[in-house]
Amino acid sequence: MLDVKDNADAVTIFAKLLTLPDPDVLRVAAFVMANTLAVGDAPVEALGLYLKANAGEVWQPDEVFFDLLRERGTVNAMLAEVAGKSVAKGNADEKVKSQKKIMRDCLAGENWRSKVEGWLPGWLQFPFKSYGKGKSSIADAGKEAARALKL
Repeated sequence: MLDVKDNADAVTIFAKLLTLPDPDVLRVAAFVMANTLAVGDAPVEALGLYLKANAGEVWQPDEVFFDLLRERGTVNAMLAEVAGKSVAKGNADEKVKSQKKIMRDCLAGENWRSKVEGWLPGWLQFPFKSYGKGKSSIADAGKEAARALKL
């Protein structure tokens, strides 16, 4: 769209932008901004909070999601969200594979489990929710954003 050399300087790019209609300039600006925002930065968290972003509208756990889950503490914390704390506690010593099976059953409403609708892992929520007790820079950025937005 800009039709400038890869190594064009800022003045050349600015001059080219001045020749474009406003919608094209806004499109370029959107791409530039998207390329400068980093996941976990306070501005990204603030934007997600402000827009009330809800990945649950377009995402649901699939087999790839479950295949990537391997850490026992994380799986057990997610199991508590999906099946309840008592189920998670009662299965804390079970294999991760078994805990994930219970999660799948709850999400599908199978094997005598009540179906859970709209569950979203904390990693996809605004504000971000970490699993575990370690420090999370993304969670910290979310708290900073919430304070700034007075939420």
